[in-house]
Amino acid sequence: MKTKTLLLTAALSAAGIASSLAQVYSVNVVGYINVDLAPGLNLVTAQLTSTNNNVNSVLAMTTPVMANESLLFTWNAAGQTFNNAQIYGAGQWLDPVTFDPSSATINPGEAVFIKNEGAAVKLLVVGTVPTGTLPVTVSQNLGLYADPAPVQQNIATNGFPVGDNDLLFSWNTAGQTYNNALIGAGPGSGGPAWLDPVTFDTVNYAPAVGEGFVVNRGGATATWNRSFTVQ
Repeated sequence: MKTKTLLLTAALSAAGIASSLAQVYSVNVVGYINVDLAPGLNLVTAQLTSTNNNVNSVLAMTTPVMANESLLFTWNAAGQTFNNAQIYGAGQWLDPVTFDPSSATINPGEAVFIKNEGAAVKLLVVGTVPTGTLPVTVSQNLGLYADPAPVQQNIATNGFPVGDNDLLFSWNTAGQTYNNALIGAGPGSGGPAWLDPVTFDTVNYAPAVGEGFVVNRGGATATWNRSFTVQ
């Protein structure tokens, strides 16, 4: 997934924020993220916040306009199933029952599947960079997640609650399938870390900006307290 990030500040260029440890000298950092949506399923996230984090505020603007009847799937962690898909039409997401503008939301740290029914487009995510301690609920069993901060960093070294034998699945957009799952090693087993399923070597898993991932957590629900500071 090719992604371009630009934070619009007076003191920092796009290249500066791309650095994993960059400091942004602004009180409120407004920006945008370009995420490529290929034909078919894409596992993506919105790492910027907007009004109510409604999907039409952060995940609806594409260039060119995405094909009608494209679908957006949010995850129901309690029910361990996808919610009813939101339907794309005339440049916005629609409720699948009423066909009114969708009321679905996505918060930083959550991921969704978008099924693009047409040619490739660029998704434009616009909003404010979330800062401070960014809590993400990591549920027992399956969940769709993303780094809530708009940077590409190793999630295991940024507080993600990895447990022994947890599984992490990244999405192969070109192949329209999951990559081989990484295996979790908790703090009591030399972690937190994600391990290659064949060699058991440590994998520094750092999802691209705009990219989501799936985790099957064996332990109890935990909180990922991701810290990201803007100065």
